Amino acid sequence: MIKIEIKSVSGSILYTGEHESVAQALECAVSSGADLSRADLTGADLTGADLSRAFLGEVHTVAQLGHPDSWPAWTWLHADGLVRICVGCHEFTLAQARKYWTGEENRREVLAAVEYAAQIAAIRGWTK
Repeated sequence: MIKIEIKSVSGSILYTGEHESVAQALECAVSSGADLSRADLTGADLTGADLSRAFLGEVHTVAQLGHPDSWPAWTWLHADGLVRICVGCHEFTLAQARKYWTGEENRREVLAAVEYAAQIAAIRGWTK
């Protein structure tokens, strides 16, 4: 077990605990009712984390996209009505992601994840 601190984007501590992983710490933070709406989860491996009851601010629902090119990836419907994707440290709308990664031969898996995100958005009715 290691001490894990979940900090806000401004650096303030939102949650502290002894856990085996960041995913476990997040689950405990959610269970304790911690407000993670400004949490900085950049680079966090959330594989297996059940965040279905988490209050993450303007995020309504999240779908994991696996680890294309070894980077953790998620997609979600933002409160502004746009579908967003995060792969590693990059966060974009789907249109921005397509533009950014199209033509990058070493990021073909990431581009496939973008299309997977678009399909999930369509199935869940996130698209207008």
